[in-house]
Amino acid sequence: CRLIFTSRLGRSSGSWKRCRSRTLDRGFLTDKSSVAARLRLRMCPVWLVILVALPAWTAEFEPIQSVRAWIAANPAQTRGCRVRGVVIVRPGSLKSKSADFYVQDESGGISVLSDSPLSLGLGDEIELTGQAFMPRKMEPEIDLVEMTRTGGGPRPVPKLVPLNDVVGGAHAGQLVSVRAILSGRRVGLTRDDILLDGGKLEAFLRRPAGQPSISERAAPLGSEVQVAGIVVPLDPNHYRLQMRFAS
Repeated sequence: CRLIFTSRLGRSSGSWKRCRSRTLDRGFLTDKSSVAARLRLRMCPVWLVILVALPAWTAEFEPIQSVRAWIAANPAQTRGCRVRGVVIVRPGSLKSKSADFYVQDESGGISVLSDSPLSLGLGDEIELTGQAFMPRKMEPEIDLVEMTRTGGGPRPVPKLVPLNDVVGGAHAGQLVSVRAILSGRRVGLTRDDILLDGGKLEAFLRRPAGQPSISERAAPLGSEVQVAGIVVPLDPNHYRLQMRFAS
């Protein structure tokens, strides 16, 4: 925070000089710094106003894509930011980090880190401040400091985009859907991985341990499917879909 101090001693610079002279003559103080230290003697009229300015990064909302672009250009740095948008992945949907969620505005989407699960639903409109940074997993994120829910809205509808756009990261952090041929599937203890269009794009879905595979029931291999999820990095040059659910 920046502290801005304004003060007035007497009615003019001459008032300060007269005040200082009277003080020195009476033997109370011996220099200018001592005068400042003993203003309680009320030898001079003093007004001291302290204005505490909010951090500069809380002043205005930024487009989420601008925050992502800054993080990408400064991966080793952290800075404050303030954004507003719609919840596209609610807390509890990502099994690896149950408190985290995603928010999206008209420009893009981004992951938000939270210390504890928040009561948010899909489509909720929120405003948040936090620290933007690039963790080791290569995905820009905001470490949440403060959040306000400003309203509720309809469930977000994934935007249908070309499969190659997702692979290249054109919609990173956003909720999208693609149509493709289901060409492969790997079923693990807590995760389903599916391959689309001969392996051009990978998508995955986390699930609780012991819960049956959802993707196996959703569609057989070789069928045309529509898959929705968040575009997240696989490596610095390739992206994949993290599904919220299978249908």
